[in-house]
Amino acid sequence: MLPVYICDDEERVRDSLQREVERQIMIGDHDMKVALCTGDPYDLLAALHENPRRGIYFLDVDLKQEELDGFRLGQEIRRLDPRGFLAYVTSYDDLAYETFRYHLEAMDYIVKGEPLKVAGAIRDCLQTVVRRMQEEQREASSNRSRVFTVHMADGVRYVPYDEIICFETGPGTHRILLRSLCECIDFSGKLSDIEREVGDFFFRCHRSFLVNRDKIRQINRKTGELVMEGGTVCLLSRAARGKL
Repeated sequence: MLPVYICDDEERVRDSLQREVERQIMIGDHDMKVALCTGDPYDLLAALHENPRRGIYFLDVDLKQEELDGFRLGQEIRRLDPRGFLAYVTSYDDLAYETFRYHLEAMDYIVKGEPLKVAGAIRDCLQTVVRRMQEEQREASSNRSRVFTVHMADGVRYVPYDEIICFETGPGTHRILLRSLCECIDFSGKLSDIEREVGDFFFRCHRSFLVNRDKIRQINRKTGELVMEGGTVCLLSRAARGKL
């Protein structure tokens, strides 16, 4: 279920947005839920830090915060949720240049004060999210064309997703081991960053392991281990067992 976050410092507008978002979710029977509706952008960021996951964001542009307006909030969200869906709620018609300047990809700019247009824009945004998610699922089913880019001291390597067994934390600070069908590559990185990049094609089965779902061959609940294609053994945390 995709969480929806609303941030607008006008209570009247905020409440109206929440009602309309929930109405459109119900009408469209979308697998979504309003997770937070707030006037404080720091509350939103705190929620993302506590439970980082892909979401949908309806953000006011003119937040009454000296250091964090809607665009800077969007930048922070992009850092925590690079694949999230942003929509801006504004009193201005055209903010495309501003989102370009801040390197943001926004689905829409919803102009306040026109209820019918707001309702239509929210409906279109949610339908766009559903359409994009369906396209991504189709792409994931044919991930043979997707590759993971490994930056190394001596150059760049490209490893097809369907050849990767798992990513594993290696010895030393911020070292990652990429285990494929034919080799093991040691490079610098963070498992959490890789998890966000590769998406749902891989599963975080343990704080030290990120595995290719299609390469799982056996689940041993007693020992808390996954046996992967080729015999590689990965740890399976208790919290991840239910999810798997």
